[in-house]
Amino acid sequence: MKELLTIIEEMRRTGLISDYALGGATALIYYFEPFTTVDVDVFVVLSNQEGTLVNLAPIYSFLSARGVVARNEYVLVGGIPVQFLVPYNQLVEESVKAAQVVNFSGTPCRIPPLEYLMAIMVQTGRAKDKARLEELAKFPGLFKRDFLESLISKYKLDERWQKIRSEIVFP
Repeated sequence: MKELLTIIEEMRRTGLISDYALGGATALIYYFEPFTTVDVDVFVVLSNQEGTLVNLAPIYSFLSARGVVARNEYVLVGGIPVQFLVPYNQLVEESVKAAQVVNFSGTPCRIPPLEYLMAIMVQTGRAKDKARLEELAKFPGLFKRDFLESLISKYKLDERWQKIRSEIVFP
């Protein structure tokens, strides 16, 4: 993980990306107990990106020059499968902007507040997201419920949230 975070910081320092945040299960592990995940999701805000078509070629060139190889939809950094993703909607964009620098496995990195991760899980609504939301509900002190509900309302996820709550135990 340290190798990945070093590479990301180098991308930021050189201006290839202007911002980033770890996302998905890896970010969630910071707040919650470890569990198995296939890859590390890294949301990157590309510098000098114009238009609506996203071009990740500069990132892949940067990685290739450092010996990182691509395999299917991943790149392998220190043996860890990684997906570099651009924020694909306003909620994810805001989560990257709100990310805080934290100490992750002894290395500083940027992770969104837990409430953003939870709102993204509501938005995606996959079975594994529902299961994680149900687990998080057992520890209400981990998150600010009012803030979570404000994000759900802001991003018009109320119907999805009510559906998920009808399927899981979330008091």
